Amino acid sequence: MSTYYLIASLPPLSVEQKTPLSVETFLHACEEQLAAHDATAARALMTQEASLHPFVVAWRDKETILRNAVAQQRARERGVESARWLRATEGCDLMIERQVEEAFQQTDPLRIERALDAIRWRVAEELAGVDPLAV
Repeated sequence: MSTYYLIASLPPLSVEQKTPLSVETFLHACEEQLAAHDATAARALMTQEASLHPFVVAWRDKETILRNAVAQQRARERGVESARWLRATEGCDLMIERQVEEAFQQTDPLRIERALDAIRWRVAEELAGVDPLAV
């Protein structure tokens, strides 16, 4: 079981391009190469299964923060109260909230969605931590 082998065998990813692997192919590779608790975490992330894995918990909290910020922006645009759409979070992230506000300065819905995806990408990189193989 090798995390490094799995990572090295994955095709490059880009926010702008379609993912080159199916979810099933990715999860199968995870099950073959990762420790059981990490493979289970990957499955939970892809299928919305319950998980107490620290990364899954942190990712879901950040995603909820982002979705809450989106709900607040959309409610503000429509002149309605956002409280009914907000979900509880464990933490807060003012950078996510600020970046969502910036994303909604766009007028093109596709650009807004791409900006939101870029926020998710940044959050994933932050949660992944330092790359021990980076120079």
